[in-house]
Amino acid sequence: MMKKLIYFAALLSALASCIPAAGAEELAGDIKTPHLIHSSGHPTGALTPVHHFELQIAGGALSQLSIEFPEGLSLREGIAVADDRSGQTIDATVSVTGRKHTISFSRPVPSGTVLSISLNGIKTSDYLGRTWLYPISGRLVGMRADIPFGTGRIQTYN
Repeated sequence: MMKKLIYFAALLSALASCIPAAGAEELAGDIKTPHLIHSSGHPTGALTPVHHFELQIAGGALSQLSIEFPEGLSLREGIAVADDRSGQTIDATVSVTGRKHTISFSRPVPSGTVLSISLNGIKTSDYLGRTWLYPISGRLVGMRADIPFGTGRIQTYN
């Protein structure tokens, strides 16, 4: 009886591996809301690296973006926002409430834009290698509440 069960499990596993999985690229074209497409940390040679995110705007124009900083991080040199394709800086103001940094755009960022967001001069409470998680949310034009866009994940090393 046990031998039959093992053969059945092996057969089931072999069949399951033959079923094609949906590719991430195929699904990405169907997303109709802004979403995070990239996050990374960049050393600067100093002890204050840059944490960088890219956000695909979809489903309407973006009026505001919020980034929740993890405990133990602070920002020394500000936030820069640019159009990833053209490299042009996007005019915005930043306000800080606790650990939440809110970026309000002077003109709504149109759907189809890829935003490049750089958190310049990140200072950590220690210099240990960690994984930092940044919840990112925002508002499309006409919305009154933030909607989540994703979580930026930055891996650092000591």
